[in-house]
Amino acid sequence: MLDEILDLKKGDVIVRFGTVHKIFKVDQVELEDGKKDHIIHFQPVYKNRRNETLRLSIPVSNIDKTTIRLPVSKTVLREELKFLRQGEYQRTPFNRIKVKRIISTNEIHDVTKVLKTLWEEKRDEERNFTISKRNTFQLVMNRFEQETAYVLGLTLPEAKELITTALDVGWKRRPKDFKLNRAED
Repeated sequence: MLDEILDLKKGDVIVRFGTVHKIFKVDQVELEDGKKDHIIHFQPVYKNRRNETLRLSIPVSNIDKTTIRLPVSKTVLREELKFLRQGEYQRTPFNRIKVKRIISTNEIHDVTKVLKTLWEEKRDEERNFTISKRNTFQLVMNRFEQETAYVLGLTLPEAKELITTALDVGWKRRPKDFKLNRAED
């Protein structure tokens, strides 16, 4: 995977902190020690008011120090959607700091586990779905939504509908004796 990242060119797509970005320019620069490096310039694929003018760049030699990755394949994404439809799974206990650390890894399965756990807490009427949980849920949903839309060639609303449907199926399939542990709050 690192070799693929190092061969990036204009038009390629990367995922950085769960946001899908497109490379719009690659510059070659000479470093102080005489070595050559490339700098990739990229911008968000899905623009909104907050990021419509955002432009980022990074030397290719520093990419291995980040969590930047290529988008997942359709096969991997379908496996994640299948995971969302499952009734039983290993929950991710909500600890805001731990959850933020987990999702900052930019690993798609970690994001889906957090998304599924928070969705179930949101749906459980006996739970207190706090503002912190709501904000984290929205962040995780937006990240997964973007990658789903890009990989499957959908619009953001279509991707959100697909994800929400998968989460609802998983909610309905959970065991009848399923009870969220209140000590995890």
